[in-house]
Amino acid sequence: SLANMPQGEQAVLIVVGDRGIAAELAFYLPQHPHVCLWDGNDRVDSQYDIWGMPADLNARKVVLVTKSGLPARLAESFGDVESMGEVSTAIGGNRRHELQLWHARDFRGWEIVAAADVPVVR
Repeated sequence: SLANMPQGEQAVLIVVGDRGIAAELAFYLPQHPHVCLWDGNDRVDSQYDIWGMPADLNARKVVLVTKSGLPARLAESFGDVESMGEVSTAIGGNRRHELQLWHARDFRGWEIVAAADVPVVR
């Protein structure tokens, strides 16, 4: 589960398309991991678009976080993406998110496309 990641692990969570989930995971997870947002476009819609992605993705554990399926363009940004299964993550009080996790390795680079052009891998 996300809450059980080792404290010393330099993990990066890349949340697909939901800045609310990104903010909640960054705040509520015990490790307060580095959380980024991927929406597949080049618009600035939130602070996550200004902050951008870390430059050292190949040196860190990368976990992609989705609500349903993995956008193919995001998966193609990595040489290997493996499903870690689904988790139910507490985010405070009685609230939870049902999420899919993907371990991504071998970062290749970003290709920005229009949101309507982003197919989903399920």
